[in-house]
Amino acid sequence: DKSFVDLLIDGGDDRVVLSIIEMAQRLGLPVIAEGIEHASQADRLVQLECEYGQGYHFARPMSPADLDELLTRTASHGFTLVDPPAVIAQTSNAGVSPGDAHAS
Repeated sequence: DKSFVDLLIDGGDDRVVLSIIEMAQRLGLPVIAEGIEHASQADRLVQLECEYGQGYHFARPMSPADLDELLTRTASHGFTLVDPPAVIAQTSNAGVSPGDAHAS
């Protein structure tokens, strides 16, 4: 959730974000940080071992023609590139709805 990611702005307290990431990892759930708007947030999330992230820092809504460039740029930040249906299938197999798997 963006409200948790916003805690990481300007060196904010990351204990809540770290707790969410660790809890999801222990439960075997993917962690998807939503609402990343600043490079500092993306960098800190990678340090906290958050696997997936999305937000305006990476891109605004775009046409399919611009997708290749985005994927290359996103990979350079250390996040795992993912096929959204694969994440949905993974969370569904764990008995969790996709909306519940978004922790951060």
